[in-house]
Amino acid sequence: MIDNDPIVIENVTELLEDFGYRVISTEDSQKGIQMARSDAPDLVVCDILQPVVDGFGVLETLKESADTKDIPFVFLSALDSEVLQ
Repeated sequence: MIDNDPIVIENVTELLEDFGYRVISTEDSQKGIQMARSDAPDLVVCDILQPVVDGFGVLETLKESADTKDIPFVFLSALDSEVLQ
């Protein structure tokens, strides 16, 4: 879970853990990329709006590596779809 809002991390982590998932998280997108490379998660959940490297940059970076290119990736954002167009 990569999100710069600790409250979102806390809420999503609690929800996923209630379903039995182990969650690792960070508020730093660059650290999230490093964690995905070293921990080989089953799924990456990432906010779109991140400082330094946004969610699209995280996805692009992970897709460039053979070790992380096949990890499923889900964007999580409070943005309205019109903002993204």
